[in-house]
Amino acid sequence: MRRFGVLAESLHGVGYYGPEIRVFDDVGVHGWWRAYFAYRSAPLGAVGPKVVAAVFYGFAERMVARALPEVWSRVSPEEAIRLRSGAVDAAWRRIFAGQVGDRVFEATVEEAAELAEVALTGVDVGARPLAAAYLALGRPAVPHLRLWHAATVVREHRGDGHAIALAAAGVDPVECQVLMVARGHGNLATMQRIRGWEPAELAAATDRLVARGWVDAAGGCTAAGAEGREAVEVHTDRLAAGPVERLGAGGVARFEELVAPLRAVLHGAGGIPERWPPPHVVVGGADAGRDGDGTVGS
Repeated sequence: MRRFGVLAESLHGVGYYGPEIRVFDDVGVHGWWRAYFAYRSAPLGAVGPKVVAAVFYGFAERMVARALPEVWSRVSPEEAIRLRSGAVDAAWRRIFAGQVGDRVFEATVEEAAELAEVALTGVDVGARPLAAAYLALGRPAVPHLRLWHAATVVREHRGDGHAIALAAAGVDPVECQVLMVARGHGNLATMQRIRGWEPAELAAATDRLVARGWVDAAGGCTAAGAEGREAVEVHTDRLAAGPVERLGAGGVARFEELVAPLRAVLHGAGGIPERWPPPHVVVGGADAGRDGDGTVGS
């Protein structure tokens, strides 16, 4: 079940990490993070930082406020959606140059897209605002954009559920970043940089997790912390079960068979990182984090 989410995450990542996403510079939205908050939240409409910080679950509101609502004076949500779609299209055509348009390749992409769409048929989007917003955009006509869009809905559906599971476990948005570090993903300096939390806030969150018995004095994950964090993942799995159950074990296996070669290219020659945090954003050196484990960045 978790594997389906990892596969979707791999495809979804094209929308963040291809250099084509710099197209937002052309409309005056300068800076990777400013563009990110615009295009990822765009299906929700011209929302502000409080809403986005709540929905994304993991960012300090002050970091979101560096972009929103000011970027909406430069690009509308509709234009942000169009620009991101164009960036994904361009990145896909660059990465799979020579294959886009090939009959066999296109058949593979279309079958994978169809399977992902079957998984999403009738999906419950209650309490899942990002999944609902992306689903409402409708299905693109171009096969690889169909696949990316479906993978994005799957990813955001799981991500929304993950936020629910974290909140239900009493893990707040800053504590979940400390837990990521305790489990070997990046470091606190990285979380300060890419999530906007102040050192004092990260230190206070660490203290709370130490008092809870989830983190030790050295900042590592305790046995209780590992058990508690895995319980969050299991809860996330349950909340993400609908699409997987709809597709069935055979459908998931076939989806992986189709997507595995695409994923290898994306994470290889395509340059799309397979770890979180991506190594290039880690402060002070290469990332010690593991390959995708369903955490969707929190």
